[in-house]
Formats: sequence, C-alpha cells, structure tokens
Amino acid sequence: QMEVDIGIEKIELINDFAAQGYGIISLDPHKECEVLQNAKVREGSPIAVIGAGTGLGEAFATMGANGDYEVWPTEGGHSEFAPHGDGSSQLEYEMIEYLQIKYSAKARISVERIVSGRGLSNIYEFLAWKFP
Repeated sequence: QMEVDIGIEKIELINDFAAQGYGIISLDPHKECEVLQNAKVREGSPIAVIGAGTGLGEAFATMGANGDYEVWPTEGGHSEFAPHGDGSSQLEYEMIEYLQIKYSAKARISVERIVSGRGLSNIYEFLAWKFP
C-alpha cells in the first residue's frame, strides 16, 4: 500500500544499519569522507560499518558477484564484552563485575552495555561508585 500512496514502484524496509551501510557505499570518498587512518584502500575489500547510538549498530558490506556491494546487518552489539590479555586493565575487570551485579548477569555483559548511549551511563555510574 505504501508504494501506491507515495508513487514508488517498490519499497523495501531494511535494518537501520543496512541503511547506514548502503549510505556509506554511496559516498564519494574524496569529497564526502574524512580520513581517520591513512591506509591503502583495496578495491573490492569488505567494509565495516560501526556506530554507537542507543545500542551498538554493526553491518558489513561485501562485493557481490555483479561487482556491487551488498550490505549485511548484524547484531554485533550483542557480542560479549570480554577484556583479556595485555591491553586490558584491572579496572575493566572490575567494571564487568559491577555490571554483572547491576544486570543480574551470571556471566555475560554485551558490548552495547559499554559502547552506546546507555553504555556511557554505565561507565559513569561505575566510575562514580569506584572513585566517589
């Protein structure tokens, strides 16, 4: 019905980060993008799209058989936040323990509980509790 109402032949509803991905691949990289890391671009390589908002949105784009990119949204923000190894600190482990208590989690805290709008609040609450 929407197609008829607004006069467009075909409308397809897609995930918000699929829309972000299609928006990214339609940009002119020389005029509409800002370089964050000066790395060589490999034509046809996969593209990652990541953004923190109310959650952590993620999508990736891969080159299809016809030479156009196809975008695949994911639920990557639901992956586990798991600090480990030399790059992690005791503070990160303590924050995980704090959030496990806050959310009554038995073992798992998702990345979007740390990296998102509400994630920033969680970090602030933890630091305010830890360093009153």
